[in-house]
Amino acid sequence: MLIPAHNEADFIASAVESAFRQTVPPQTVLVIADSCTDETARIAAECGAEVMEVAHASKPKSLNAALERVTTSHVALLDADGYFASEHVFETCLRVMGERGYGGVCLSVTPHGTKGLFQRSRTIEWASAHRVSRVVESWHGWVAVLSGSAGVYRTDDLRTVGGWSTDSLCEDVELALKMNRSGRPAGFVPGEFVAVRDPRNWREYWAQTHRWAAGWAQAIYKHKGLFFRSWGFTKVFGAMLVDSALLAVGYASLLYHLATGFTEFDAVRWFGSWFLVMAAITLGVASLQLGVRRALACYPAYLIVGTLGTAFSLWVMFREWVLGRHLVSWTGRQRRRTVITRISDRRRQTLGLLGGAAGWATVTAGLVLGDRELPVIGMAMATALPFAALPWQRIRRTFLLA
Repeated sequence: MLIPAHNEADFIASAVESAFRQTVPPQTVLVIADSCTDETARIAAECGAEVMEVAHASKPKSLNAALERVTTSHVALLDADGYFASEHVFETCLRVMGERGYGGVCLSVTPHGTKGLFQRSRTIEWASAHRVSRVVESWHGWVAVLSGSAGVYRTDDLRTVGGWSTDSLCEDVELALKMNRSGRPAGFVPGEFVAVRDPRNWREYWAQTHRWAAGWAQAIYKHKGLFFRSWGFTKVFGAMLVDSALLAVGYASLLYHLATGFTEFDAVRWFGSWFLVMAAITLGVASLQLGVRRALACYPAYLIVGTLGTAFSLWVMFREWVLGRHLVSWTGRQRRRTVITRISDRRRQTLGLLGGAAGWATVTAGLVLGDRELPVIGMAMATALPFAALPWQRIRRTFLLA
């Protein structure tokens, strides 16, 4: 049992104790105390865990270092800020892995509690994802992520794929991709839960959402060749791309109609009907896991936080895929500075030319159709986009030197 930890003195005891309470107890509970400056190591040892102190400042590097010490046929993972919600997690996971030949499995995830805004939002988000996304992914034989919150793996299979990727923002997405590609499929055990600590404020929420969205975008791009080689990958990740595209169109449409004062159609009827349909689907799915009363209590928070988070995620994907600006370091709990690469000169020039061409095409379309607004919009695009694409940092540096 591997428990990676960084300054988790307030949670580590619950994590270790939940591992020892399993009906199939782990031979060893190994806490990897990475760059800890609090009492994490001492408390873990007092709870009966072995402690391995390292200074990698990296969860995947810490896990790979600990993997070298594993001698058992299976290895489990649990984040130090989580705990298993039942005593039968290992028993159930081992049974499912034996029946279906999975190389690794993840569990359902739920927040510790539902008192705060973010915890309530994530309660609905997790419940919807596990009742729909993970189940559908399992049908297609390609679970998209082996959640880093908790999981169980065959040790040999984990070593065969090289353990956890150290060059990825989302090592759990990379692990699922590597296992699926190698014929050691990733699986999902819906009936067992791990309770986790979710963001406590907006800063933590944006940092986590930023990492997830950027990591997902980078993983898709890195493995894009699988769209032509794996039908399971194409179905699962293709659906995600379509979903993202539809969300982007929806937000663009909303912004357009806000700008035009909703004069072109009955906005209340259109958006009201769409909202009611989506609310019914989300609440219905979440209620299967949470119950109707709890789902209704958590939904307003999900509506606020989830909407803002979705919009932010769409922007991050646009920045990663279109602008070519990549998140390479995130704040996390270790308070690293967020680092985002700059757009390359070649990409900037290409986008500027494409934007200018799109602007002139809009002008032409307006003249042909006799629309008075399109030429104005087109001229603005043909002027503003190439202007914005100029290498302003280089120009600024040149003037400063002069």
